[in-house]
Formats: sequence, C-alpha cells, structure tokens
Amino acid sequence: MKKVTSYKLQRLLSTFCILLFSFFFLLFGGCKKDTIWVYYNETGCMDKWGVANVPDSKKTNNVKRYLNRKGIHVITLEITNDGIPDPCKACFCKTGKRIRCEIYENDLKKALNENFYK
Repeated sequence: MKKVTSYKLQRLLSTFCILLFSFFFLLFGGCKKDTIWVYYNETGCMDKWGVANVPDSKKTNNVKRYLNRKGIHVITLEITNDGIPDPCKACFCKTGKRIRCEIYENDLKKALNENFYK
C-alpha cells in the first residue's frame, strides 16, 4: 500500500474543491434567467394574501408566501404609494398602494392570472 503524504492529500483536496466549485457555478450561476417587473393595485380587503391594514413588512411576507405557493418565484418585492386610490372605503376599492415584484419572465403568465399587471 502506498503512503499518502500530507502534501498529496492537500493537493487532492484542493483539486476536489475547485472541481466542486466549478460544477456549482455552471449549474446555478452559468445561465441568467430574464426577469420582469409586475405590479398589483392593493385593495382594502380583497387581496388573496390578506387585508391591507397590516404593516408592510408582514404584507411583504404574506405576498411572497402566497406567490411562492402559486409557483411564482419572487426575486424582489417592494410596496409603493404611487397608485391612485379610489374615493371609497369598500373592500374592492384601491388603497393607492402598489405591490411591485421582480419575477422570472417564465412566471409572467401565472402572475397575470393573479391580477398583476405588466
């Protein structure tokens, strides 16, 4: 049986790490998927992930969880106040807040089916 020296073992381990890193880079980082931004006009209480009167941090988590369950991968999510509020307070009335999401382009059809706009 050959005796493996510390130097040979260290070199073998380094080569293995480089090969493993290269494999994961090619598998996950080698191809870039195209993304697109979509938005949703928030309503008073008709949104599928819950009511509007919760803190934005909780709403962000609720929206991400809901969309993930629907197979829509959210990359970035932000809540803005650049929508036009309806002059009413009913559940279906728009609050003026917009939920903007960056998603993968291949999830666009699913997002449009959830009442998001391009």
